[in-house]
Amino acid sequence: MPVATRWVALVTLTCAPTARADYIAPAVPRAITSPNNQFVFVHLVKTYPEQEARWAPDVAAEIRRIRATYPQSGMYRNDGSAKLLWAVDWYADNVELADDGVHLIRYGPWPSLPEDTSTPRRRHLEPEALSFFANGTLLRTYRIGELVAVPSRLPRTWSHFTWRAGSEFDRERMQFHVRTHDGGRFTFDVRTGEMLSAQPAEPDLSLVWLAVGAVTAVAVWYVWRRRARL
Repeated sequence: MPVATRWVALVTLTCAPTARADYIAPAVPRAITSPNNQFVFVHLVKTYPEQEARWAPDVAAEIRRIRATYPQSGMYRNDGSAKLLWAVDWYADNVELADDGVHLIRYGPWPSLPEDTSTPRRRHLEPEALSFFANGTLLRTYRIGELVAVPSRLPRTWSHFTWRAGSEFDRERMQFHVRTHDGGRFTFDVRTGEMLSAQPAEPDLSLVWLAVGAVTAVAVWYVWRRRARL
Protein backbone atom coordinates (compact mmCIF):
# COMPACT_ATOMS: atom_id res chain seq x y z
CA MET A 1 0.00 0.00 0.00
CA PRO A 2 1.58 3.31 -1.05
CA VAL A 3 2.73 5.60 1.71
CA ALA A 4 0.62 8.74 1.91
CA THR A 5 3.37 11.32 1.67
CA ARG A 6 2.97 15.05 1.31
CA TRP A 7 4.97 18.22 1.23
CA VAL A 8 4.69 19.73 4.67
CA ALA A 9 4.46 23.31 3.45
CA LEU A 10 2.04 24.01 6.26
CA VAL A 11 5.05 24.45 8.49
CA THR A 12 5.70 27.77 6.79
CA LEU A 13 2.45 29.09 8.23
CA THR A 14 3.22 27.77 11.69
CA CYS A 15 6.76 29.17 11.79
CA ALA A 16 6.63 32.47 9.90
CA PRO A 17 6.03 35.66 11.86
CA THR A 18 3.58 38.20 10.47
CA ALA A 19 5.74 41.27 11.02
CA ARG A 20 8.08 40.68 8.06
CA ALA A 21 6.68 40.06 4.60
CA ASP A 22 10.13 38.96 3.41
CA TYR A 23 10.64 36.32 6.10
CA ILE A 24 12.10 33.11 4.65
CA ALA A 25 10.86 30.03 6.48
CA PRO A 26 13.56 27.71 7.84
CA ALA A 27 14.26 24.39 6.17
CA VAL A 28 12.24 21.47 7.54
CA PRO A 29 12.16 17.73 6.77
CA ARG A 30 9.63 16.99 4.06
CA ALA A 31 8.53 14.37 1.55
CA ILE A 32 7.27 15.23 -1.94
CA THR A 33 5.47 12.69 -4.12
CA SER A 34 5.77 12.54 -7.90
CA PRO A 35 2.59 13.44 -9.82
CA ASN A 36 1.98 9.77 -10.68
CA ASN A 37 2.37 8.88 -6.98
CA GLN A 38 5.05 6.27 -7.77
CA PHE A 39 8.03 8.01 -6.16
CA VAL A 40 8.77 10.22 -3.17
CA PHE A 41 11.59 12.75 -2.87
CA VAL A 42 12.73 13.29 0.72
CA HIS A 43 14.58 16.16 2.36
CA LEU A 44 16.07 15.46 5.80
CA VAL A 45 17.49 18.50 7.58
CA LYS A 46 18.50 19.32 11.13
CA THR A 47 15.96 21.33 13.14
CA TYR A 48 16.11 22.88 16.60
CA PRO A 49 13.84 22.62 19.67
CA GLU A 50 12.77 26.27 19.50
CA GLN A 51 11.77 25.76 15.85
CA GLU A 52 9.96 22.49 16.52
CA ALA A 53 8.00 24.09 19.40
CA ARG A 54 6.16 26.25 16.84
CA TRP A 55 5.04 23.35 14.65
CA ALA A 56 1.36 22.46 14.55
CA PRO A 57 0.67 18.96 15.94
CA ASP A 58 -0.12 17.45 12.53
CA VAL A 59 3.03 18.96 11.01
CA ALA A 60 5.16 17.60 13.86
CA ALA A 61 3.59 14.14 13.44
CA GLU A 62 4.30 14.12 9.70
CA ILE A 63 7.92 15.15 10.22
CA ARG A 64 8.41 12.43 12.84
CA ARG A 65 7.01 9.90 10.35
CA ILE A 66 9.36 11.08 7.60
CA ARG A 67 12.37 10.82 9.88
CA ALA A 68 11.36 7.37 11.10
CA THR A 69 10.78 6.05 7.56
CA TYR A 70 13.63 7.45 5.46
CA PRO A 71 17.31 7.28 6.43
CA GLN A 72 18.71 9.80 3.91
CA SER A 73 17.74 12.67 1.61
CA GLY A 74 16.96 11.50 -1.91
CA MET A 75 14.51 9.55 -4.07
CA TYR A 76 12.53 6.49 -2.96
CA ARG A 77 9.70 4.39 -4.33
CA ASN A 78 6.39 5.38 -2.80
CA ASP A 79 5.50 1.86 -1.66
CA GLY A 80 6.42 1.96 2.01
CA SER A 81 10.00 0.79 1.46
CA ALA A 82 13.05 2.71 2.58
CA LYS A 83 15.39 1.57 -0.20
CA LEU A 84 17.21 4.65 -1.48
CA LEU A 85 17.24 5.00 -5.29
CA TRP A 86 19.62 7.96 -5.31
CA ALA A 87 20.79 10.53 -2.79
CA VAL A 88 21.29 14.31 -2.64
CA ASP A 89 23.34 16.41 -0.24
CA TRP A 90 21.47 19.71 -0.69
CA TYR A 91 18.18 21.31 0.32
CA ALA A 92 15.86 23.42 -1.87
CA ASP A 93 12.62 25.19 -1.08
CA ASN A 94 11.08 24.21 -4.41
CA VAL A 95 11.60 21.27 -6.77
CA GLU A 96 9.72 19.71 -9.70
CA LEU A 97 9.64 15.92 -10.04
CA ALA A 98 9.31 13.90 -13.21
CA ASP A 99 7.25 10.70 -13.15
CA ASP A 100 10.23 8.41 -13.84
CA GLY A 101 11.95 8.69 -10.45
CA VAL A 102 15.09 9.82 -12.27
CA HIS A 103 14.77 13.45 -13.28
CA LEU A 104 14.29 16.49 -11.06
CA ILE A 105 14.32 20.26 -11.48
CA ARG A 106 15.55 22.45 -8.64
CA TYR A 107 14.68 26.13 -8.29
CA GLY A 108 17.26 28.45 -6.81
CA PRO A 109 16.62 30.35 -3.58
CA TRP A 110 14.66 33.58 -3.43
CA PRO A 111 17.19 36.14 -4.74
CA SER A 112 18.11 39.19 -2.69
CA LEU A 113 18.26 42.81 -3.78
CA PRO A 114 21.39 44.92 -3.37
CA GLU A 115 21.28 47.04 -0.25
CA ASP A 116 21.95 50.32 -2.03
CA THR A 117 19.25 50.31 -4.74
CA SER A 118 15.72 49.07 -5.42
CA THR A 119 16.69 47.68 -8.83
CA PRO A 120 18.69 44.44 -9.03
CA ARG A 121 22.13 44.94 -10.57
CA ARG A 122 23.64 42.39 -12.95
CA ARG A 123 25.76 40.79 -10.21
CA HIS A 124 22.58 40.06 -8.29
CA LEU A 125 21.34 38.07 -11.28
CA GLU A 126 24.16 35.55 -10.82
CA PRO A 127 22.37 33.22 -8.33
CA GLU A 128 20.86 29.95 -9.49
CA ALA A 129 17.56 30.09 -11.34
CA LEU A 130 17.09 26.43 -12.38
CA SER A 131 19.11 23.24 -12.11
CA PHE A 132 18.41 19.91 -13.82
CA PHE A 133 19.32 16.56 -12.24
CA ALA A 134 19.25 12.90 -13.29
CA ASN A 135 19.62 10.21 -10.62
CA GLY A 136 20.93 12.90 -8.26
CA THR A 137 23.66 14.05 -10.66
CA LEU A 138 23.67 17.68 -11.76
CA LEU A 139 23.17 18.06 -15.53
CA ARG A 140 23.01 21.81 -15.96
CA THR A 141 22.47 25.00 -13.94
CA TYR A 142 21.08 28.24 -15.35
CA ARG A 143 21.69 31.58 -13.64
CA ILE A 144 19.01 34.24 -13.37
CA GLY A 145 21.03 36.50 -15.65
CA GLU A 146 20.86 33.86 -18.41
CA LEU A 147 17.07 34.11 -18.42
CA VAL A 148 16.40 37.74 -17.50
CA ALA A 149 17.26 40.48 -19.99
CA VAL A 150 15.47 43.47 -18.43
CA PRO A 151 15.88 43.25 -14.63
CA SER A 152 14.10 46.57 -14.05
CA ARG A 153 10.80 44.81 -14.86
CA LEU A 154 11.10 42.22 -12.08
CA PRO A 155 8.72 42.48 -9.10
CA ARG A 156 10.48 43.52 -5.91
CA THR A 157 9.91 43.60 -2.19
CA TRP A 158 12.03 45.66 0.19
CA SER A 159 14.81 43.06 0.18
CA HIS A 160 14.18 40.50 -2.58
CA PHE A 161 13.04 40.18 -6.17
CA THR A 162 11.25 37.51 -8.22
CA TRP A 163 12.27 36.44 -11.71
CA ARG A 164 9.84 33.60 -12.57
CA ALA A 165 6.34 34.55 -13.76
CA GLY A 166 5.20 30.98 -14.37
CA SER A 167 6.24 27.49 -15.46
CA GLU A 168 4.78 24.32 -16.94
CA PHE A 169 6.21 20.80 -16.81
CA ASP A 170 5.15 18.76 -19.85
CA ARG A 171 5.91 15.37 -18.32
CA GLU A 172 4.79 13.44 -21.37
CA ARG A 173 7.34 15.18 -23.62
CA MET A 174 9.77 15.80 -20.74
CA GLN A 175 9.96 19.50 -21.50
CA PHE A 176 9.92 22.37 -19.04
CA HIS A 177 8.53 25.77 -20.05
CA VAL A 178 9.36 28.92 -18.09
CA ARG A 179 8.10 32.51 -18.34
CA THR A 180 10.04 35.35 -16.76
CA HIS A 181 8.61 38.53 -15.30
CA ASP A 182 10.43 40.65 -17.86
CA GLY A 183 8.64 38.84 -20.70
CA GLY A 184 11.05 36.05 -21.66
CA ARG A 185 10.02 32.50 -22.59
CA PHE A 186 12.25 29.42 -22.46
CA THR A 187 11.88 25.67 -23.05
CA PHE A 188 14.23 23.02 -21.63
CA ASP A 189 14.76 19.31 -22.21
CA VAL A 190 14.35 17.82 -18.73
CA ARG A 191 16.36 14.69 -19.65
CA THR A 192 19.49 16.63 -20.56
CA GLY A 193 19.02 20.15 -19.14
CA GLU A 194 19.53 21.56 -22.64
CA MET A 195 17.75 24.80 -23.55
CA LEU A 196 15.58 23.94 -26.55
CA SER A 197 14.24 27.40 -27.31
CA ALA A 198 14.76 30.91 -25.99
CA GLN A 199 12.77 34.09 -26.47
CA PRO A 200 14.45 36.68 -24.24
CA ALA A 201 12.55 39.79 -23.27
CA GLU A 202 12.73 42.73 -25.65
CA PRO A 203 14.22 45.91 -24.18
CA ASP A 204 11.97 48.88 -23.56
CA LEU A 205 12.43 50.78 -26.83
CA SER A 206 10.65 53.83 -25.45
CA LEU A 207 13.62 54.42 -23.15
CA VAL A 208 16.01 53.92 -26.04
CA TRP A 209 14.19 56.47 -28.18
CA LEU A 210 14.05 58.84 -25.22
CA ALA A 211 17.82 58.61 -24.91
CA VAL A 212 18.25 59.09 -28.65
CA GLY A 213 15.95 62.11 -28.53
CA ALA A 214 17.91 63.61 -25.66
CA VAL A 215 21.23 63.15 -27.46
CA THR A 216 19.77 64.58 -30.65
CA ALA A 217 18.40 67.61 -28.80
CA VAL A 218 21.78 68.30 -27.22
CA ALA A 219 23.51 67.97 -30.60
CA VAL A 220 21.02 70.34 -32.27
CA TRP A 221 21.41 72.84 -29.45
CA TYR A 222 25.20 72.68 -29.72
CA VAL A 223 25.14 73.25 -33.49
CA TRP A 224 22.70 76.14 -33.07
CA ARG A 225 24.92 77.77 -30.43
CA ARG A 226 27.98 77.51 -32.63
CA ARG A 227 26.16 79.04 -35.58
CA ALA A 228 24.75 81.83 -33.40
CA ARG A 229 28.29 82.83 -32.45
CA LEU A 230 29.43 83.14 -36.06
